[in-house]
Amino acid sequence: MNLYIYTHEKINPIIFIICKLKNKNEYNILEEYQDEIFKILYQQNIANNKTILVFSVFKDYVNKRIFLIKKTTKSNNNLANLLFSNDSITQTLLYDTITKINTEYLLEINNDIKLKTYKKNMYYLLFD
Repeated sequence: MNLYIYTHEKINPIIFIICKLKNKNEYNILEEYQDEIFKILYQQNIANNKTILVFSVFKDYVNKRIFLIKKTTKSNNNLANLLFSNDSITQTLLYDTITKINTEYLLEINNDIKLKTYKKNMYYLLFD
């Protein structure tokens, strides 16, 4: 499973993580690894204690996109609650980010998690 990571000062403290899941098992793995993903991003100075991770998950097996919001101890609660409660704002911010900015990193999850630098336009992921 590949997770495409978008970071940019224009969306700081938000980090978008985009992925396409083939089955329910991959979704369960993603939920299980959310804390580990944050830990890796934190250790690499990509995330900090104010970061809000926004997972944009396309569930290919049910043809549906959902958002998972992971905030940290010092995240702005108002911003996190706005993203959590209003999918249209989150979707607009996601689209605006992806159309103008390339990915920064790729996280590969197999038996372990590997972080790689990966600069690529992944706009097509919005329309899968």
